[in-house]
Parts: sequence; structure tokens; C-alpha cells
Amino acid sequence: ANKPEQVAVMNKFIDEVVKDLDGVLKKKGIDPLGLPDEVKSFEWNALWGEVSLKSGKLTGVGKIQRNGDVTFKYQFPNLRVTFPLKFDHIE
Repeated sequence: ANKPEQVAVMNKFIDEVVKDLDGVLKKKGIDPLGLPDEVKSFEWNALWGEVSLKSGKLTGVGKIQRNGDVTFKYQFPNLRVTFPLKFDHIE
């Protein structure tokens, strides 16, 4: 039998969770996020060489913002969650 789809928009709840995320990530040592050392070689036309990233850090991971409606859509037996995010400022 066809069951009707139930939809819940969870913007207010998610906004509260995301608001506290930056502090939690910093407290847990996740922001800044350490990046693994990386060395890449390249060759392009008459140019070639190597680029290396050592002791890299990614900061701003906790500066996540909602970028649209967060929806939970349930129709037996499936639950589909749409959670559009954007990062405010990553370095």
C-alpha cells in the first residue's frame, strides 16, 4: 500500500546545533585540522616541477552555515535527509 510522504523542515534545530559546532570542534582539537604532508609532481608544456605541502592546517572547519532548508522526508521504509551546508571562511 502507498504510504503518504511525511516532511519535516528542521532549520531552527539545525541552526542551534551548527551555532555551537565551532566551539566544540576547537575544544576537541579538530579545528584547526592538520593536513597530511603531500608532494606532487607536475608537467605542463615546457614546465615541470614539484609542489609540496608540509605541516598544513585547515582552519574554519567549524564555520559551517546552513545553505537552504534542512528537510527530513519519510515514506516507509525510507528516510531522506537534505542538509545543504556552506563554509563561511576556510583557510
